[in-house]
Amino acid sequence: MSEIIHGGDVYRNKVNIDFSVSINPCGVPSKVKDALTNAIDSLEKYPDIRSEKLTKAVAKMLDVKEENLVFGNGSSELFMGIANAFKPSKVLIATPSFYGYEYAFLPNAENIIYYFMKEEDDFGITDDFLNALTDDLDFVVLANPNNPTGKLIDDSLLLEIIKTAKDKNIRVILDECFIEFTEGNHSLVSKITEYPNLCIIRSFTKIFAIPGVRLGYLISSDLSFNETVKKHLAEWNISAFGQAAGVACTECLDYVDTSKKVIREERDFLYDEFKRLNIKAYDSTCNFILIKDTRKLDEELLKREILLRNCSNFKGLDEGYYRIAVRTHEENKELIEALKNL
Repeated sequence: MSEIIHGGDVYRNKVNIDFSVSINPCGVPSKVKDALTNAIDSLEKYPDIRSEKLTKAVAKMLDVKEENLVFGNGSSELFMGIANAFKPSKVLIATPSFYGYEYAFLPNAENIIYYFMKEEDDFGITDDFLNALTDDLDFVVLANPNNPTGKLIDDSLLLEIIKTAKDKNIRVILDECFIEFTEGNHSLVSKITEYPNLCIIRSFTKIFAIPGVRLGYLISSDLSFNETVKKHLAEWNISAFGQAAGVACTECLDYVDTSKKVIREERDFLYDEFKRLNIKAYDSTCNFILIKDTRKLDEELLKREILLRNCSNFKGLDEGYYRIAVRTHEENKELIEALKNL
């Protein structure tokens, strides 16, 4: 039986509060729930193979052309589609980061190169990343903000990385699945025309709290790249539920602003409490926090039906690192009380 390497395994554990998955604690917007309920009436029909309503809605939301978008059954399908479509020989991945990148590229890439972000740099990417952009690279995979650290890449450095990669004919796959949780405008969607080597991956899963729906999308101005990826995705890969939910999500942007305020307040609450408990917590810009503690926190808290994400299987991390999702205030208080009683 294969090892489960992600959070959210509430199916094989008795869990009351799940801090292992980084989903918006504000829950599914009511408009999205209504859209999913109404989509039941379309069950006897095949979903739109072109996802036209969804494509138009997301293009309008992002102010991009419809042909700049490709939709996937979650962002994971898009990473797999890219990897299978291009079978790159050499891929550079900044780590610690989401295992899904490695999972997608490892079967095809002859060589995955890892750039290890250092603890002394607060697990951030520094200028020396530019030295890792060698001429023989095919792809670079980055996350902004990064998972599991929650750290943003410096805006000017990120643009320099993409520009250097463009000059060396290297494709940059930029994971922005948590970008909506951050303050300010750090997304590079507006830069896709300037940098055709840039492919941005985003998801409705995290910000709209719908991981069970499975809906992600890529944004790129390289239409040949987009069409090639499409040919390596399944037909009808976006269900009627996914399409309906996605359209509704584009109409819930006020919900995003409200969510960011709630998460900022709760994240600050958790930082204050971790400090009182002498638990090392790294700076995060989104809806989860990486912490370090010598105790077996995941095992001890699971006895109390609280699930954490043990990060020891992230390359570049080892035992003692845990990712904590920012949940509701009551849930966060329950976590802190459980930690006090260990």
